[in-house]
Amino acid sequence: MPSNDAFRHLTSISKDHAKDDAKPPLFCADIVLQIPNVVMKPSLDELQISLSKAVQIVLKMSQDIPQWDHLMLHQKQQQKEIEMLAAEQGEESVKMMPTTTIKPLHKIISEHKDIVKIVIQLNSIISTFKMDVQDVLEHFTKYSHLWSKEPEEAVKEFMETKPIMTEIEAQIRFYQKLEVEIEE
Repeated sequence: MPSNDAFRHLTSISKDHAKDDAKPPLFCADIVLQIPNVVMKPSLDELQISLSKAVQIVLKMSQDIPQWDHLMLHQKQQQKEIEMLAAEQGEESVKMMPTTTIKPLHKIISEHKDIVKIVIQLNSIISTFKMDVQDVLEHFTKYSHLWSKEPEEAVKEFMETKPIMTEIEAQIRFYQKLEVEIEE
């Protein structure tokens, strides 16, 4: 099981994932403006559902694998030994003893204690990122003034204050600086 840091790396969004040594993220998500909110698409819940489905698909992959021949032969050999031992002791009732069935491979795998432990962890791992995602989304709320008013309305209000040329220049520089900040 990868460490939390390794999992965080796999799920992180990286601008440099084009590098040869960089690992691609396991999940990709976008930060989208849905006025008046900034949201992540797909949401954490959608990512968790997808991961849980993937885990179930991986576990079901072994469902069509037949029981191993050597296990069935071993079981038949054990049954013969029990019957022979019973015959030597004169007990006829042992022959009627039902044979135990070998569990299918997918049952063996899905019920293994380590697999169960990992499945439980994977079924809740995405929720551990909830605070990190909220921090990132809150970072973008500082720009909410850009979409809280219609641009034409904001310009009209600004121009109604009858600004002098230096105030107009300052406003233009403010938006240029904001554009550079957003681009980074």
